[in-house]
Amino acid sequence: MQKHLLRLPQVQQIVGLSRSEIYRLISIGRFPRPVPLGERVVAWDSDEISEWVQSRIAARIEPVRKAACITDASVTQSGARKTVR
Repeated sequence: MQKHLLRLPQVQQIVGLSRSEIYRLISIGRFPRPVPLGERVVAWDSDEISEWVQSRIAARIEPVRKAACITDASVTQSGARKTVR
């Protein structure tokens, strides 16, 4: 697959976040850093943005998996259910 560089408006459209939120997430290390193209021009690697989107989808699914594990753990070895409060 060919790599593409995305400018900020394209990134905003793909991830659904505002400019300020994207830069806030970059500052705390939770969003891919842009690639400098010039003195005042940056872009993002399309693969990194796709990976970030996939990680957000996986993070949404993960709590469901954890909840299933908790439910399974609420059954004792004898097969009786524990009361979970």
